[in-house]
Amino acid sequence: MKLILTTSPRAEGDLERKGLPFLGIGYIAGYVEKFSHHRVEIFDAHTYGYNASRTAEKILEKEPDVIGIHSITDNRFKAIALAKEIKKRNKEVIVLMGGPHFSLTAKNALELVPEIDCIIKGEAEKSIVKFLDTLESKGDFSNVSGLVYRIVKSLLLTKLPQNLTKAALSLNLPIAPEPTDKEIDPEDLQK
Repeated sequence: MKLILTTSPRAEGDLERKGLPFLGIGYIAGYVEKFSHHRVEIFDAHTYGYNASRTAEKILEKEPDVIGIHSITDNRFKAIALAKEIKKRNKEVIVLMGGPHFSLTAKNALELVPEIDCIIKGEAEKSIVKFLDTLESKGDFSNVSGLVYRIVKSLLLTKLPQNLTKAALSLNLPIAPEPTDKEIDPEDLQK
């Protein structure tokens, strides 16, 4: 499976400057690279300053199977606009949301935004690999920790997500994998 992880486009008035890569999706990409056979790329819409339309266009050019969108509360509407733009252009691609905002509002988000296919609550490193494996094998999603998804018209939350400390300790690594930076052009960080 091919996974593209992206940040939400910048919200109007967002005081965060371009050039600060989001480490969360970097860590997730690093984990996917190290512990699975799935392909993963990062597309940092926030750093590039792209709107939802341009972001969807650029991401879909890469022909992903799954697009993971990270969002905080400040840019949640931009994340939703991006999900809608992606689904308008390609109904088959899976739109997976994550980040602090959607971890806290998963049920509500899935009820109100049909373009969101599923949400991973909490720390996603292990869950996203299990999700991709399950999607690829057409398996049972109820075994993916923290995954919230639709079954017909009802919602299902799988096992509760691990808390931060437990998730970090359960990686069973001497050192957690470094966040990947292979998709970040240092020139873009200076803008």
